[in-house]
Amino acid sequence: MLALLIGALAGTRAETISTTYVDLNGKTQSVSATVLTTETATLASGWYVVNSWLRNHNRIRVESGASVNLIITDNTSFYNLKGMTVNEGSSLTVWGQATSNGKWIVEDADIDCACIGGEPMDGGNSNSGVITINGCDIKAVKSSERGRYTYPQGAAIGGGGNSRAFHGNVEDDEEVGTSPAE
Repeated sequence: MLALLIGALAGTRAETISTTYVDLNGKTQSVSATVLTTETATLASGWYVVNSWLRNHNRIRVESGASVNLIITDNTSFYNLKGMTVNEGSSLTVWGQATSNGKWIVEDADIDCACIGGEPMDGGNSNSGVITINGCDIKAVKSSERGRYTYPQGAAIGGGGNSRAFHGNVEDDEEVGTSPAE
């Protein structure tokens, strides 16, 4: 009990809620999912949800070998300012809801990283794991406008040649100097 109280006070206890998503057959499914927060930095295998406006400044990393399902609920915006690592051997599947109008905006991922996908680890490869997008609007932008670097490297989505499937509205923009919508 004391450990649970200490975890709650430290902000490390994750909230789990019941939510829905639309599957590949167009049917609404219910699932328990962990709510992403401004502090989320690592995702293990499981279901996650963005269910309200959220701005996260971390590079979120899918654990090695993990299979992550992420639901972006209708009428929400998820600003993920450093991107999400999904390295080879891991997978990310993004789901929407009934209108699939939730938004995930990824901008200015670190120089060698994909906005959503591969990240070099310990000088090793940066091949992406499998990324499947089944709903929501995603905009991934590699940009030098903020003066962080002159020539962005790394893909906007994916990287390293591994397959990815898109069934949602996806815009990946790797043009230098482009500014994402706020």
